[in-house]
Amino acid sequence: MAEVAARRGHHSRLTSEIDEALQDMLHRGRNRLTTYGSQVTHVWDLTVSCIGGGKMLRPRLLMDVFDALADDERETFNQLGEERRRAAISIAAGVELLHFAFLIHDDLIDDDLTRRGKPNLMGSLLNEMSGAPQTPSADREQQLHFVRSVGLLVGDQMLSAAHQVFARADLQQDSRLRLLDLLDHTVTESCVGEMKDVGLSDGILASGLAEALETTRLKTATYTFEFPLRAAAILADAPPNVERSLSRVGRDLGIAFQLQDDLLSAFGDHTVHGKDAYSDFREGKQTPLIAFARDTPQWPAIGTRFGAADFNFQDGTRTSALLRECGAEEFVRSMIGELFGHVTTIVSTHIVETHPHLARCVMDLAGSLEGRAS
Repeated sequence: MAEVAARRGHHSRLTSEIDEALQDMLHRGRNRLTTYGSQVTHVWDLTVSCIGGGKMLRPRLLMDVFDALADDERETFNQLGEERRRAAISIAAGVELLHFAFLIHDDLIDDDLTRRGKPNLMGSLLNEMSGAPQTPSADREQQLHFVRSVGLLVGDQMLSAAHQVFARADLQQDSRLRLLDLLDHTVTESCVGEMKDVGLSDGILASGLAEALETTRLKTATYTFEFPLRAAAILADAPPNVERSLSRVGRDLGIAFQLQDDLLSAFGDHTVHGKDAYSDFREGKQTPLIAFARDTPQWPAIGTRFGAADFNFQDGTRTSALLRECGAEEFVRSMIGELFGHVTTIVSTHIVETHPHLARCVMDLAGSLEGRAS
């Protein structure tokens, strides 16, 4: 019990450290905009209020792994000193800025005006325009065009701000360049994954299990897990073989994480996981769950309503039952189990002997993800 309390206290302090650095970055970003007038700074303030307050999953992953590596590489880390940890906190905050950029662009691509049940940046701007009598007359389409344009541009600003954090990090040139290359790789794979996701959902690209899994890896695993784990290894000056192992761990955990999300959307309790009930079905998401179902006798019954704009809760419960009946749920759960098994093998084979603190950190992370309900 004392160990659990200590860990919670550590995570609370860690979150506060990252948030302090993040708020400082956001404040400096706002200050740069004051010269352009109150309307521009208001958009920035609205952006921060709409996208802030998340779990900080990615920056916390980075710092958890960095601190574990610091314990394992204590002699090297002592030479690096606290300056390296401050640089790591800054990079972790930069990772969250990148997350903000992706959230805004994701809402734009999905044509969403809400996030987590509340108006997002575009929705908030639209609400303000609708309720402001002094706003010049504009029809709904013009207002939507404006708020979408603002979303695109503010997302670009956040992306640029994240790049600046990496470029200006107080690090040796070699480490900085490796981090910049990793950032570029992550943005590239995330963009390619998003393009594939949209292409599959819109029927532009041929769908199949291999394509759906590759889209999952590109869109989620690279940016949510592999990116922070590899960044931590670079920041801690860990040996190359450790970074390679963490890359594989991040890939497997990231795919498992997204497959769990697919299951939660299809079979979970929306009052617990917080997503719109059956939103993946309504949006026609071509997940591995759906890719498997396409090759079963139940697909014609599933496909009649899959992706329908008026897809309702009753459609969702029926589709879920059919996905269970055809074996899709069991198939995806078995894939998740295999991926967690891969992680255990990597840790026991390549990490635990030389980096016991890191091994424990990775296994604690895997344990926290297995069987999650939200």
